Amino acid sequence: MFRLLTTSLKRKLSAILFASGVLIIGGLTGFLCYNFIAEQRESEYSWTLAMAQRNALAVEKFLDKKREQMEGLALQLEGLRGDSDSAKIADLAPTMKHFAEQDGVTDVYLSFERGVFFNPDSTEPGKTYNLDHVKKSNGTFEFTIDPNLEIKSDDDWYNIPRTTLTPHLIEPYKWQYDPAEPELTMISIAVPIIFDGKFAGTIGFDLELGALQKTLFSPMKIDSLNAYAILVSNGGLRAGHPNPKQWLTVIGSDMAKGEQLALQTAIKQGQEHRVVKKAVGSGSISLITYTPVKMSGIDNPWSLGFVVSLTALEAPIYKIIQISIIFAVIAIIAWAVFFYILLGSILAPIIRTTHLMQEIAKGEGDLTVRLNVTTNDEVGQQNEAFNKLMGKLQNSMALVQKQAILLVRTSEELTSVSNNLASASEETMNQVSTVASTTEQMAENINQMAAEARQSGINANEVSGATEQMGANMNSISTDIDVMSANISQISTKASEAKQVAGEATRKSTDASNVMSRLRNSAKEIGKVTNLIKKISDKTNLLALNATIEAASAGDAGKGFAVVAGEIKELASQSAINADEIANRIEGIQGETGKAVNVIRDVSDIIVEINYSIDTIVSHISKQTIANNEIASNVSQANESAKRVARTIAEVASLANDVSRNAGDAARGATHVSHNAVSMSGVAKESAQDAGKVQQSAGDLSKIAGELKDTVGQFKV
Repeated sequence: MFRLLTTSLKRKLSAILFASGVLIIGGLTGFLCYNFIAEQRESEYSWTLAMAQRNALAVEKFLDKKREQMEGLALQLEGLRGDSDSAKIADLAPTMKHFAEQDGVTDVYLSFERGVFFNPDSTEPGKTYNLDHVKKSNGTFEFTIDPNLEIKSDDDWYNIPRTTLTPHLIEPYKWQYDPAEPELTMISIAVPIIFDGKFAGTIGFDLELGALQKTLFSPMKIDSLNAYAILVSNGGLRAGHPNPKQWLTVIGSDMAKGEQLALQTAIKQGQEHRVVKKAVGSGSISLITYTPVKMSGIDNPWSLGFVVSLTALEAPIYKIIQISIIFAVIAIIAWAVFFYILLGSILAPIIRTTHLMQEIAKGEGDLTVRLNVTTNDEVGQQNEAFNKLMGKLQNSMALVQKQAILLVRTSEELTSVSNNLASASEETMNQVSTVASTTEQMAENINQMAAEARQSGINANEVSGATEQMGANMNSISTDIDVMSANISQISTKASEAKQVAGEATRKSTDASNVMSRLRNSAKEIGKVTNLIKKISDKTNLLALNATIEAASAGDAGKGFAVVAGEIKELASQSAINADEIANRIEGIQGETGKAVNVIRDVSDIIVEINYSIDTIVSHISKQTIANNEIASNVSQANESAKRVARTIAEVASLANDVSRNAGDAARGATHVSHNAVSMSGVAKESAQDAGKVQQSAGDLSKIAGELKDTVGQFKV
């Protein structure tokens, strides 16, 4: 199909017209043949039905004739009722023989109820009186009398007429009259004998199927059509068929169950039926039409089937169809030749024009070529129109070539500009992103520095307060040391006087004891101050360490603060060392004061040792004086240092607060810058995207311009 669509116009038109002719001629021939076959098939059905009905009528006439003979015999019996039994037998024997001599009849019998026709004494109760005239196989006849025939329950030839008081056509069966005689296949007709409106017995004719086939059914055969008749009983058994093997077989046994049931139901109900089937042996298709056979007076109709071979019957039809097909093929061939010649004459100029156009297309696009106009028909007009079209196309293509060259140059410039724009946009976007990231990080660092500066201010204020307290404590220590120095000077004076005036030792011991008590109390106070100095020194050292850490976190902005924190740490370390030395000396004073108290207490008892003790006291007092002077000097220095530290820390706190405020302002500015950088980054991204689109469009335009240039460059103008 695809190859047909891509082939030449001549072939396509030839194929289409040929297919159209085939479809038209073939369809018309098929339609005519189909209608002819349908009409012929209907005619065949009608003919087979008519043949079946005609043959069924012949069978009915045959059976009705036998029935009428038996009814005539029954009337004869009515006239013989008054005769003696011997006279009756003498009159009936010849009549029965006459009926038995007929073709197809093998037996004529009369069976009477006990005492109805013959003397009842001749028959036993419950039995019948039977007369039988049989035709033997050798052509002789035998007349028998059985006055005591026993009727069995399955003897339909007697029981059904007795029950219905109507004639009965008995189903086919096998029977043997004598062991010396061959077994026969037969059917029977039984007619009731009625005396005074009551059943008196039956009259029966036995009909042998072989004889009936010769005399009745053989004339129904049509050898040229393989047609023949079959007789089917009401019970569905074959009672007539050209093949004796089919006798007594069930009709439809070679059919599907549903079809067999439909056929048997139609036979039982006395309806017409039609079957088309394939013969088992020959394989030929046969048409069988069944029509009812109704002997007058019976209620169980039989059926006659007329079988005809459809192959033989429709042979003339197939000959006609073959002839029609041959004529159709000849017509199709003639159609094809005619249209091939016609199309050749019509399409030849078109083909020549097509070849020339193909040559133009295969070359370098030479638009200067023109077709030859040799005729005035449609093809000539087409060539002339084509030449005009080529002229217009040549002019248009020349203009397009010029514009294509200009477009290529412009697209190259646009591509260069778009590349530069894309590169600049990308660089701007990267820088803006870097600025935004750096500004955002700087804002975070400034916020952190502001928080640390605020904490440093708080810590500096706390250190300043502690330093002021330390200065106050230093003043108190200086006052106590001055008092202690005065006391020590007084002790020294008293000791000198005691050394000179030993007699006054006892009087002065009490004063010395009191002075020693005050000295011990002062020493305890000095110890407390020393502990406080150590705590202040530790806390100052801790504050200095925190200040150093905060200064390191602040970076360059905290370098000055780090120097101050280092000085504070150095002063705190020196204060701690001095406080330890003061504490050690205070402990020494406390020990010596205890000894002095003990000596003064024992001065009254040990006057001898006064001089030695006074010398010792003088010596210790001299050392203590030196120590006190050093303590006073150190305390004075510590007091000055504490004041300087307090002033410095106050300045640091103020500076930290300023740094915190400036850092907050810087953080807000950095945040604003970061937001602007983010916005600028978005704009830069959009610019980069637009630049990319421009670059892509410029590339596409350049590609299109190149393709357009290559395309139009193929044409020669």
